[in-house]
Amino acid sequence: MQNLALSDVEESDLQSLVDDGVRETKELEFKREMNPHADSHKKKVIHEVIALANERGGDLILGLDQDDVGRASEVCGMDIPDLDETKGTWNDIFRDYIEPRISPGHLEVEGVELASGQSVILIRVQKSPARPHRNTISRRVYRRTSSGLQELSMLEIRRAILESEGEESFEDLMDNLKEERLNLIESRGNNLPTPLPTGPCVVVHLFPTGMFDIDHGIDQRDLPLPPLFGKPKAVPPGDLTGDGVVMTNQRFGGESPNYIYFSEKGYIEAVSTEYFKRPTMDAFQDPKAGAIDPVLANDVLQTVTYSMPRLDDIGAELPVYAHVTLLGVDGYFMGRNEGHPARNSPGGLTDQTELPVVPIDSFDDDLDDLFETLGRLYQVDRFTPRYV
Repeated sequence: MQNLALSDVEESDLQSLVDDGVRETKELEFKREMNPHADSHKKKVIHEVIALANERGGDLILGLDQDDVGRASEVCGMDIPDLDETKGTWNDIFRDYIEPRISPGHLEVEGVELASGQSVILIRVQKSPARPHRNTISRRVYRRTSSGLQELSMLEIRRAILESEGEESFEDLMDNLKEERLNLIESRGNNLPTPLPTGPCVVVHLFPTGMFDIDHGIDQRDLPLPPLFGKPKAVPPGDLTGDGVVMTNQRFGGESPNYIYFSEKGYIEAVSTEYFKRPTMDAFQDPKAGAIDPVLANDVLQTVTYSMPRLDDIGAELPVYAHVTLLGVDGYFMGRNEGHPARNSPGGLTDQTELPVVPIDSFDDDLDDLFETLGRLYQVDRFTPRYV
């Protein structure tokens, strides 16, 4: 729905959210009923709009119910005698209770009349160049996370102000660093923490918020390493690289099939080439197809789970952004079981397959969004990890 103009949204588009089991995200929020004349309802919607304007924007749908896991469950609508008047009331509320004001080009309110006689209110918010915004009464500043609304710290408020004044955003800096690291890994450059064998690989990056403006003051010799992919929790000392510390599993003439690297800049990079193989050919298989061991997603979760406390040890700031990238996997398939992995997936992967970025808002086991994202590799909603 977010690729439609708000004025073009119809009841069938809302019903598609229910039929497809679409979940709430950082950019999409459902509310069963919100009355602009009820103070508690008004406050909730104001804070949601502030949070969207302070982040990447998104849509707020009033009159759409959700189930216990955040999936759209019913286009219930609301009893609204005068839809135009209610739209105007919401616009007045946003004008009076949000400062600085969100410009009309970055905030839109529309309504959809349902066949039942009920109505749905649609609110679309763009990332605001005037951010950060706050509630004029409480003076509080909010942003959206995967687990709901969160009040911004003073550091986050300062960062939002710098971004609104034209400084390069954290997201841009993070994306640039990720691309730089992926290019280095793909080319097997000399500046890698350790030599890697050629072929496909999985790369996990964990980038904490604020890593570009916080000096943790920790010597690289004191950086606490998490374990390698799929390995036990016990971690022997790593090797110093000059700008961090790395744990390897060296073989094949000095090359390591996997490594985990903790940069003194405060991020973690984990790479493995061990999950990719060409299957035994038979009459039913594409000779170009490659199989990815389905244990990969389980080991990614394990790596992230064990890495989060290490980031906590150095005082990293939440959320931590988890990036999972598969390199060199053109034509490979991800299956649900180890027997015939190439036959369980309807299509091959692209050469560089990047999963959606997942913000992690807790240092202890709050990985629900990552579970769901990794499930996309298996063409399922989610899967059960085997390491716990």
